[in-house]
Amino acid sequence: MQTLTGGALLAKLMKQLGVKYVFGVPGGQLFPFMDAVSREEGIDLFTTRHEENSGHMADAVTRLSGTPGVCFGTVGPGAANLLPGVAAAYTDSIPMIVITPNNQTFCSYPHLGSIQDGNHLDLFKSITKWNGVVNQRERLGEMLRMAYRQANTGRPGPVHLDIPVDVMFKCAEEEDVVLEEYIPAGRVKGDPQSINRAAEQICKAKRPLLVAGGGVVRAGAWEDFRKVAALGIPATTTPMGDGCVEENDDTYFGTSGWLGGASVVKALSESDLIVAVGCRFSSWMGLGKPPILGARDTQKIIHVDIDPCNIGMNAPAEIGIVSDAKVFLQDLLEALQGRKLGASDWKKWGAELVTAYKQYMHSVTEIAKQISDPMNEATALQAIAGALDKDTIVAFDGGQVMEWTHTFVHVNNPLKKMFPAGFGHLGFGLPFSNAAKLVFPDQKVVNITGDGAFGMTCQELETAVRYNLPSVSIVLNDRAWGMIKAGQIGLYNNPVGVDFSDASYSDVAKGFGAYGEKVLKVEDIKPALGRAFASGKPAVIEIPVALTPHPMDRYWPELIMRGCEFPMPPGA
Repeated sequence: MQTLTGGALLAKLMKQLGVKYVFGVPGGQLFPFMDAVSREEGIDLFTTRHEENSGHMADAVTRLSGTPGVCFGTVGPGAANLLPGVAAAYTDSIPMIVITPNNQTFCSYPHLGSIQDGNHLDLFKSITKWNGVVNQRERLGEMLRMAYRQANTGRPGPVHLDIPVDVMFKCAEEEDVVLEEYIPAGRVKGDPQSINRAAEQICKAKRPLLVAGGGVVRAGAWEDFRKVAALGIPATTTPMGDGCVEENDDTYFGTSGWLGGASVVKALSESDLIVAVGCRFSSWMGLGKPPILGARDTQKIIHVDIDPCNIGMNAPAEIGIVSDAKVFLQDLLEALQGRKLGASDWKKWGAELVTAYKQYMHSVTEIAKQISDPMNEATALQAIAGALDKDTIVAFDGGQVMEWTHTFVHVNNPLKKMFPAGFGHLGFGLPFSNAAKLVFPDQKVVNITGDGAFGMTCQELETAVRYNLPSVSIVLNDRAWGMIKAGQIGLYNNPVGVDFSDASYSDVAKGFGAYGEKVLKVEDIKPALGRAFASGKPAVIEIPVALTPHPMDRYWPELIMRGCEFPMPPGA
């Protein structure tokens, strides 16, 4: 019988789970695992230039493929560097596996001061759904089973295993460990009486609204969502559910919570019944309160989620249903069959929303028409949107840029959009794009980002070059932390610590061996994109832009500074 290290056993167990990609930064304590993964047929090992980006790539692989993403970082600082990538996945309920090694069992928990000591268990506890320490090689199979079950049941999320180096190196005869029988199967079905009550409420409503969240995407249920909407119920999404509603439908009025514009806010605030499926009423939904949502005495909410703790958390639910999103939508469609629907009221309500959307898009298009040197962000994003194929996978990175991307770039499939809405942070775009090219090598992948966001993780251009992952990053360069600068100007008329030097990101790309080009005229954007894709290399298209306030900026103070006093100095 073959003798295996603990690391080699771990690699074999991961193969049973369907793992295809493992991401990390090398470390001595990881040697057995890395060596085994490199030899394990069907699993590919990719090393990044920073552990955070290993976490982002594992996150993106899980979102896009449904197979478990795996990331690792070495003891102490390597594990700490993983935190931002793991935290973003946790906030968005993305199940992935995080591996850290640790110093020997005899000098860890409690730690004795070894070099790079790290209490990884406590470090990851608040940003993982479950974590544990594997103190015996014999428990590797048991612990991985437990971790995977936790990651994929109820509200999913990342899980973490900390493995001391002596366990990682320990050799033993290969075990016949079978994981498949322990993998969760089946879907949670909602209470039939509650579903019938929901159907009754929908039929009585004059201004109902369907909202798809990330739970609909995670359940692969966007086609089911569209079938319910096709009954005549106006439908929108949270940022995590974007793509569940088709832009080319004549009833489309915007998606992505208040990022979708004034028409989505109108829908959320004026509807008399919201049917929210797989969403948490986050900040993008006004935390379930006015001015984004309606007043509680005029608006009822039917809240459906796989996690009962989410139901009613921010917005009181008239009816709460614990269910898998796909099963609920199928059950609801059946429950609505044969009932008298409010077709005339719904049609009038939907037409109001479509009109509001056209008015909103006219207002932002007028901003895009304004001539400036450099061009404004609206001008650039409108041109970029017009240059992209509809099957392009797009990362919505950046701060102020992200808002304009949501305005002009729309997707008809949730797997075409990459935006970790829970953190809404900067710099994920390039590692997400690298991962997208792994999962979908034949599709075009674009990262739309600002210079601040791109500067955080642009070292992953080297990773892209090394592994031949030719995505295109479009960097809108306003030479500042644009969103923060806009806020400082609005409140104090005194931007502090937000301006950058005039760095050239297209030249940075060339230094990494990627394609780089700077575009100064709006009419040159589409040809430049064509050249970038044709290069066959990872590419950067840099577009100098003027900082451009967005019409929806007005909601930021209400959402992130609610309850704060604003001492307004002269000139603010």
